[in-house]
Amino acid sequence: MRVCSIELPTENYSSFLTKGFGTVRVGRRTNTFGFQIATTNPAPHPTLLFALRSDGGEFPVEFGIRINLATGEITDTANNSGLIGWLDPTLWPSSIAPYPLVLRWEVENTGLALIPRLIIGDEEWLYPSVHSPGEAWFTATAGHDLEGAEIGAVYSPAYVWCEDRLN
Repeated sequence: MRVCSIELPTENYSSFLTKGFGTVRVGRRTNTFGFQIATTNPAPHPTLLFALRSDGGEFPVEFGIRINLATGEITDTANNSGLIGWLDPTLWPSSIAPYPLVLRWEVENTGLALIPRLIIGDEEWLYPSVHSPGEAWFTATAGHDLEGAEIGAVYSPAYVWCEDRLN
């Protein structure tokens, strides 16, 4: 298993402060890859952005969500398909817990398709599968809309991984 923690330049998505948390190369021998990060519980509750996307290529791929912590709504930002679920408020229990909510993308690579799973705390959502672009670099990005707060005030250190077959 390879772990990558390269930091990328900050990018802007409208009103979000975002940061790249690393890249990983996904190829034909890749079984799974993903991105995991934990969030703090600042007040007031921000809206979070959590994405994994390919850089360039002929067929760009993005898995991305927006989580409104005030309402619990989880919306699809990559496909603009709207609401995909609600976050259980018990997963966001306390303003004093340092990192109470873990966000995780796990993507299975079947060779022809990428099958993503979104895991937030103890809950899991299936996200739309896409045709595999072949070999591609994927960037992990997270962000928030909490004015005046740095990324480190809202998110823990993160990791990006890629698991390849040996033969």
